[in-house]
Amino acid sequence: MAEMAQVFDKLLERTLQEKIWWKPTAVETSFVAVVGDFSAVVSLHQHPSYPEEGVLLQILDKEGGEVESYGADTLEPSEIGDKFSVLYKNARRVALNIDQQLDGLLGDLSQT
Repeated sequence: MAEMAQVFDKLLERTLQEKIWWKPTAVETSFVAVVGDFSAVVSLHQHPSYPEEGVLLQILDKEGGEVESYGADTLEPSEIGDKFSVLYKNARRVALNIDQQLDGLLGDLSQT
């Protein structure tokens, strides 16, 4: 599982550097980024073994088949950290243009 951990860390790093462009999907709590021949999908996920909703990262090939997934159901509870939440929240911000929307609202509020 070391390879998937490295993919996750690099995806998080590039997302925080604003070098990955996430887009919304048909599912409100799921976002996708295309990287080369692969897609990364980050979504909220309820696993039966955990009381709280978690974040799931799926890597898909160019045909949409799952290469690997990484989330609460693939990790020991002690390994689940804030990095999953950080990835999800930042993917959501990019996909939904939240920063631009808040800037627009701030501009409107400044004029009232």
